Amino acid sequence: MHSYRQASRLLEEAQAGTCRQSIAFEAFVKAARDQDMAISGQPSKGLSLLDELASSIYDQDRQPPYSV
Repeated sequence: MHSYRQASRLLEEAQAGTCRQSIAFEAFVKAARDQDMAISGQPSKGLSLLDELASSIYDQDRQPPYSV
C-alpha cells in the first residue's frame, strides 16, 4: 500500500536524521489505519472487566479468608 511505503521511507529518513521521528511514527499510524490494523488506545470491555475482577484480589479492604 502507498501509505506503508511512504511510512517506510520516512522511517529511513528519520534514522538518517533528515526527518523527525514523530513524522515517521504518524505515517505508520496512518498506514495502519488505512489497512484497518490500528487498534484503539482504550482497553476492550473484556480487559476492563478482567482488570476489575483482578483488582478485587488485591483490594486492601478485602477481608482475609478464615482458616478452618
